[in-house]
Amino acid sequence: MGARAIAGGERALVVSTRFAPIVGSQLANFGAFLDVPLREFDYYAGVYDASHAFAVFLCGGSVVPGMTSSVRRSDQPDELDLAAPETQRCLGEAIHVVAVSLDLQRSPRATLVLRALARVELAASLDSSAAAEELLREPAWRWLEDGAPPRTEDASLGAVAGALLSARAACSEHSREALCVRDLTFPELIQALQERGYRPVEHNMQAALTEPAAWGRRTVRKALDRSVDGERAGSDDSALKGPIQRVLGFGELWTRGFAPGAAYPHLDLDPSSIPGESLARHDPGRRLLAHLIPYRIGLDVHEAGISLSWVEPALRLSPQLSLLSEVSPIDYESSQGRISSTVGLLPTLHVLGTSFSAGPRLSVYWADGSLAAGAEVRVGFLQDRLALGLGARDFPLHNRNFFILVSLADLNGAAYWLLPGLGR
Repeated sequence: MGARAIAGGERALVVSTRFAPIVGSQLANFGAFLDVPLREFDYYAGVYDASHAFAVFLCGGSVVPGMTSSVRRSDQPDELDLAAPETQRCLGEAIHVVAVSLDLQRSPRATLVLRALARVELAASLDSSAAAEELLREPAWRWLEDGAPPRTEDASLGAVAGALLSARAACSEHSREALCVRDLTFPELIQALQERGYRPVEHNMQAALTEPAAWGRRTVRKALDRSVDGERAGSDDSALKGPIQRVLGFGELWTRGFAPGAAYPHLDLDPSSIPGESLARHDPGRRLLAHLIPYRIGLDVHEAGISLSWVEPALRLSPQLSLLSEVSPIDYESSQGRISSTVGLLPTLHVLGTSFSAGPRLSVYWADGSLAAGAEVRVGFLQDRLALGLGARDFPLHNRNFFILVSLADLNGAAYWLLPGLGR
């Protein structure tokens, strides 16, 4: 934390800088909206920064009676030498003046944040933790221990401070210790909060802590939903409207595909990425036409066949286990000239983005109503949108009952999101 003066005639514009990281800089500057303790830390960090800036002003002006004289930099005499112990003594005394004036030490939360940030910045300024500990024992800084004691209800605020200040880096190439604070990525911040026993207040933060991947996915999807809704509701007919909608559509396809993280168990009646009516109020025709397109198309590369499926309900039992269905009203075998309707049940294991399925299937042939009981083994990729299947239409197994299936799923969802003119 410091200040930089920009000359302009007989006046100077002082631009402050911030030493401490804040949660508000996360998630495109919306991070602090996740929970109350996050906003509280950012508020008190701002109070500390303002106090430090005023202390720099006091120490940079005429000597205040009773305060230690500060030292200026030899290369820039208009700035204080923050690495000099005398300057830090002056700053400690000046911050104390500000804290007393604002009655900060009566507040346990203000004291907690003030104490944490002051200690870390003092060590970083001196580039020595030992020198900082020495100064903290002197009268200029010893007052820092006299504030209101911490309370149990402020444990989460302490966890935020500890998490944000946990990542350190060397202040310069000549530093012997890593004392400057490094900004955390959002996943690093979540992990650091979890390690410090952070207890969330709001539901959003609870979800971010317990299932960060799923929460991030839902958050991105909400942003995409609003963007798509705005694009389709707008009257702009520019050449970029279609490409923008397709880019947003690709995002929707990915965020709406199957990924572990939802509540379990739950029944997914329609696994396609076509949204509900609330997100299609500006183009109901598009949603209707998209549902007429098959959800899955399977190509039998062994018997030159094709199967079409419109709905394949899935029971999600856990992040790793699902009970998928196969419902193909039209299953055509070109080599045999036969058409059947097929249903199947596929217990599925999800591992590292790949799905492994195996289960029975039953076909009813249109010509004579005969039944054929078989089985299938399937491997799914790309959120189960691409699948390779191997199996038998009937037993005993012989060459004409054998099939090798390549299938593409969520075709109706792809049409909904990637064809801007559909339904108009």
